[in-house]
Amino acid sequence: MSRLPSDAWYRQGIVWLGAAVFALSIAGSVWLIRVAERYADPPLPPAEAPGPQVLKVPVARPDAPSDPTR
Repeated sequence: MSRLPSDAWYRQGIVWLGAAVFALSIAGSVWLIRVAERYADPPLPPAEAPGPQVLKVPVARPDAPSDPTR
């Protein structure tokens, strides 16, 4: 059973399309990581996150702000 050269995997357009989508998704992920490193969020001051914390995350929810329209 011999295969025709026109049936080779590298002659199938869908394979190249899939490879291009995969490569672009990896490149986009790397780009997003680089941008996220450059523009890091500033840390919260201790006054905005009072109370006990676990891994710098507040344990309790903050009090709900009062609604001045009521």
